[in-house]
Amino acid sequence: MIARILPESLVPVAQALLFKAAKDWKELRSDYVSMSCEPEQPKQMVRLTVKPVAIEANERLLLLCFETPSTEQMSSKITSSSIDINLETTARIEALQNELAATRESLQATIEELETSNEELQATNEELMASNEELQSSNEELQSVNEELNTVNAEFQEKVMLLNRINVDLDTMAKAVGVATVFVDEKLVITRFSPAAVSIFKLRDGDVGRPLDEITHRLKHPSIMADFEQTLASEQTLERELLSDEGKTYLMRIMFYKVPSSSAKGAVATFVDISAFQDAERLQSIIDALPEHIAVLEQDGTIAMVNSSWRRFAKANGDPKLLATGPGANYLEVCRHSLNEDKDKTINKAYQGVKAVLEGSLPVFQLVYPCHAPNEKRWFIMNVGLIKGNHEFGAVVSHNNISQWHDESDTDRQSELLG
Repeated sequence: MIARILPESLVPVAQALLFKAAKDWKELRSDYVSMSCEPEQPKQMVRLTVKPVAIEANERLLLLCFETPSTEQMSSKITSSSIDINLETTARIEALQNELAATRESLQATIEELETSNEELQATNEELMASNEELQSSNEELQSVNEELNTVNAEFQEKVMLLNRINVDLDTMAKAVGVATVFVDEKLVITRFSPAAVSIFKLRDGDVGRPLDEITHRLKHPSIMADFEQTLASEQTLERELLSDEGKTYLMRIMFYKVPSSSAKGAVATFVDISAFQDAERLQSIIDALPEHIAVLEQDGTIAMVNSSWRRFAKANGDPKLLATGPGANYLEVCRHSLNEDKDKTINKAYQGVKAVLEGSLPVFQLVYPCHAPNEKRWFIMNVGLIKGNHEFGAVVSHNNISQWHDESDTDRQSELLG
């Protein structure tokens, strides 16, 4: 930097003085050196002085001074020490050459380190490129997995919609069927129940997830929990007829179930009100015990029920399969088809009487008529009674053999009672 501001003739002198003063840390002074600031100006003598200046302990400076000679100074004895500029310049050049050689060696070492670093950088770059390729491959695999996930998610959504529809269908079916149904898991915890189940168990919507034994019921069967446990243990269906507090009869059926591809299992219990069926069975047992031939007719004349005596008589008189006289056949239609074969108009009277009772115009109808067999003469009495219920009419028809009480001398007499 100092070479840029000093005249060219003073540069080596100043550099030598500064180098020596910084090395020995003492004041140095040069000989008078001729110099010229401008080319056209005359040369003048100047002496350079370097003084060490210590401002702080860690900061050392050098002060470069320029002195022009005076007459007194030229004649007086110079007490300050002088240095040999050529010698110092040579020493400075040698020092600079040594520094240059060291710098070259350092530069060579730096170049070698840079080459090594470059090789490592190239290897790292290759690794990064390989990692980038792996990342691209992983990205492609991730995209493929994402597509598969989207497909699985779509299938899952479809299955969820299907499951929701199945649940709605199941709830709707349970409401439509009207059968009391209760589902429990293997720990007898309620998982689902139908609306009709509240007529037997005191259930609410929030009871799902509660143990069944915490819910009271209206059945006269204290060991119902034991029935559930037995079904879960044996995995066999259990059926019982139970009475309720209201006097109704229920058919309880407990079935075991297991979820496919899972360890989950449980039981489902259904309670069917069979009171009407039992009443029908009792009625059937009652009319089967009577000797008369009895049939129960619906409002349109369709036979709904017959007793054992009716069946035996029908089988013995040309209708073994009860096609014309059994349940499902129409009594009025059978009478109407037989009108043309009736010479004494007995069937017509029977037809009119049964029709009148079914229409509600007669409460009862009675008719005595002959029904002779090839080997004997038989007389029967027909009784028709009105059945009312739910604004509909029906009738019960009975035929009783009265041959042993009938007066044979009055074989042409028939009696008909309307009232």
